[in-house]
Amino acid sequence: MPQLSTSVTALLLGAVAASLMDASAAARTDRLGPEQVVQDDSTLNNDAPTVVTTSTGREVVLYREDNRGSGDVLVAATRRAGQDHWRRPERLTGQGVVSYAAQATSAGQVAVAYRFHRPGSTVVVTRLRTLDRAGHWGPPQRLASERLPPQTGVTAGLELDVDRRGGVVAAWPARQGVRVVVRRSAGSARQRELFPQVDSVVLAHLTPRGVVDVVGTRTGAHGRSGIVLQQTPGAAWQRVCFVNCASPRRPLTLTAASANDRGHLAVAWTHPSSRGLTDNVRALVRFRTPTGEWSSTTVLAKQVTSGAQVDVDERGRSTVSWPARPPHRSALRLGYRNPDGRWFGDRQLSSRRPSVVGDPAPVALIADRASTLVLYEQVRRFADIDQIRAVIRRCPVRGPCETWRWVPTPSTDVDAAPLPRGGASLVWADGCTVVFENCFVKRIASRRLTAMP
Repeated sequence: MPQLSTSVTALLLGAVAASLMDASAAARTDRLGPEQVVQDDSTLNNDAPTVVTTSTGREVVLYREDNRGSGDVLVAATRRAGQDHWRRPERLTGQGVVSYAAQATSAGQVAVAYRFHRPGSTVVVTRLRTLDRAGHWGPPQRLASERLPPQTGVTAGLELDVDRRGGVVAAWPARQGVRVVVRRSAGSARQRELFPQVDSVVLAHLTPRGVVDVVGTRTGAHGRSGIVLQQTPGAAWQRVCFVNCASPRRPLTLTAASANDRGHLAVAWTHPSSRGLTDNVRALVRFRTPTGEWSSTTVLAKQVTSGAQVDVDERGRSTVSWPARPPHRSALRLGYRNPDGRWFGDRQLSSRRPSVVGDPAPVALIADRASTLVLYEQVRRFADIDQIRAVIRRCPVRGPCETWRWVPTPSTDVDAAPLPRGGASLVWADGCTVVFENCFVKRIASRRLTAMP
């Protein structure tokens, strides 16, 4: 009996301690700073802003602004670490920008690649501009130019990666296939390649050793497959298939991909579900080691409305967030996978009754060694109307997640980027003005999320 009493006491003390730990974790809520307006009188033609941050805490917001109907221009606003107000936005390009991508380097710079097509021209030019550590934009550098076939439009889309030595890889879909430009160091020769039948790209990555990975899809006679185009310095390009590699090939959509400089890679995609309505899909993910070995495919969910988001850290640990549908609920989950293939830390971020407006869906992951910030969408009830809203939540790798909070905007066009010491920069566009049935966003705003000790 004394042993039983001691065991019961130990269990009770353990339960009390666990509840206190959960309560203290829930009380540690990140602080969302005051709103700062980036631009209050803009004209974004259905284009969400992008935020990029450096290791020093500098923030850069980029967006395409309609130039009075004569073609978009790319605009940038910046602010230094600790600074509240944004510098006056400045135009980085002339008119005709069709797509852009931005990336921060480990040297504290920000590189921006953009493709533009001037009205009446048959040439599409891809250029690169770099913001140095002092906050000054360098002159444009030409990466590539291509001629449009007669009576064809410009295919949107652009993926970019840069390194501290000035190396660049950029990839984008064109009418004839996916074009890839590689420059392995500043001042070195540019290598341009065209890959026919490759019709989309979701990731372009360049390692410090000069290894290039481009993740996309290829459509052949038997359907679409997921592929990785890889090249090591001095070697020929190789194409590796990771999904839909044999006939018959089911419809395929890549939803996310992430890689680190050691060669770890994670790719998420969806297939149509064999159950229920046509908008239901299966969410899947697969992983590659630095030696090129692929894991078996993990089925995350069998009947959902969107796919997963993934993030791979420098040690090869993958963070994965995906929608799920437990009985009579719509949910969102978060989990981790170690390089050895072991999953851990599975937890539920959101659980709601199903709504015709939509299910919870991951938007972005900001992961470090201690925790993950998850930006996602979920339904919010207003009186008797459901609307989709953006939510931000921090989840420690070990222990319970902190309390989630709404991002204070009616818009779902929210982007996030990491700040030093576990913080984040949130940027969004709202204030839609309808002109001839087109929505022109008039306002770009931001807030800083600060991690509380």
